[in-house]
Amino acid sequence: GGVAIAAWVVLPRAGSHGADVRRYLDALSTWAGVALAGIIASGIYNSWQRLNAVSELADAGYGMTLTVKAALVAGAVLIGAYNKFVGFPAAPSSSPMMGRVVMLLRIESVLLFGALLAAAMLTSQQPPAAI
Repeated sequence: GGVAIAAWVVLPRAGSHGADVRRYLDALSTWAGVALAGIIASGIYNSWQRLNAVSELADAGYGMTLTVKAALVAGAVLIGAYNKFVGFPAAPSSSPMMGRVVMLLRIESVLLFGALLAAAMLTSQQPPAAI
């Protein structure tokens, strides 16, 4: 949620670039990292509980949905890593970089929304290990 709010509401209206924006981006980065750790930990635990083998990821239903979810999260992680180490440090002092950060945060929010939809789909599908 924080990524989406930053991308679609806060940063486009931030106006001035400076210490306030830098503090906001630092806090966003910290909390996004905490959320990411929770997403990865719960995903690994749930996969371990529901799948007997990696080959079950090829299952047309549950396995493919889980694979798509993992790919969406991986894409969001790559964008988040770029922002953390390149985009966020440069954005408060550069309007073009701030524009790039906002664009990347919007893409990241769409990827995370897709992962959330995939997670919702997984709750209604029968895992291959239970068949």
